[in-house]
Amino acid sequence: MSDLRQPSVKPSWFLERRNWTLFMIRETTAVIIAGYLVFLLVFLSRLAGGAEAFEAHLAALTHPLAVVGHVLALAGALWHSVTWFNSSSQVMPIFIGERRVPDIWVSIANGYAPLIVLTALIIWAVST
Repeated sequence: MSDLRQPSVKPSWFLERRNWTLFMIRETTAVIIAGYLVFLLVFLSRLAGGAEAFEAHLAALTHPLAVVGHVLALAGALWHSVTWFNSSSQVMPIFIGERRVPDIWVSIANGYAPLIVLTALIIWAVST
């Protein structure tokens, strides 16, 4: 009778290759972003709880751990966005005729340019 067990995999399998490690870092950033979304939901619930609850929550945001958490969330969001934009050319190659558009142009058109335009629009809307 044959042995149908799965081959054993070390918990650190992703450290064996650089690409696997970078992939796992990218997937971990999704968890960080999900945690930040939970934080935003709590923030909104505090806002609904009245002025005192909201002010207490705002005061808690000045704690060093809150600042570190926001910096980690920003770093995770930036890493996630950059790796997503850079991989878009692999997922969705664009051809003009039979010639493939260079990867950098696909990344710019699909990710970086819209990000810059939207950021500029938001900054303009907030500043006026």
